[in-house]
Amino acid sequence: DRGEIGLFTAPSHRQKRLGEATAAATIRYGLAHGLRLIDWDCTAFNVGSRRLAEKLGLHLTAEYTQGWLIFSEVSYLVNWGFYAVDTGRYAEALAWCEQTLDVEHELALPYGHYLAGVARAGLGETEAALTHLKAAAEAGFDELAELTERAELKSLHDQAAWPALLTRVGQNLG
Repeated sequence: DRGEIGLFTAPSHRQKRLGEATAAATIRYGLAHGLRLIDWDCTAFNVGSRRLAEKLGLHLTAEYTQGWLIFSEVSYLVNWGFYAVDTGRYAEALAWCEQTLDVEHELALPYGHYLAGVARAGLGETEAALTHLKAAAEAGFDELAELTERAELKSLHDQAAWPALLTRVGQNLG
């Protein structure tokens, strides 16, 4: 009689109320089919998710520590890099990401360079950010929406190298 919902909306689909519509429909369906309690699961720093839960009538009842078990060392480093970037700890993100750049792994170069680029942009280091983002694109990074929607990268959009970077990442999609 208890359910849990966790929601991820791709950056290109945010701010369109799709998450709200999906979550509301899921909650209504669960309640109509026997659930009496629905837990909303999100990280503490995800203010948007917390606000959406409150908007949908849910209330914060518990906080807990989340643990991750990641078997691949590179996946572990990349995940910590994402966590550090998402929480605005750019110098820490660089420390995690730079450990991946000398490793032969399908995630190492695309995501290590991408996250290092985001961290450098967050620190205001435009040229270093573009260098890492170009390296990510050359290594196969293909998440165009992540690249264009990321707040830290907005300051790079008016740089001369930006259109070529978008083109290269777009080529990786095919």
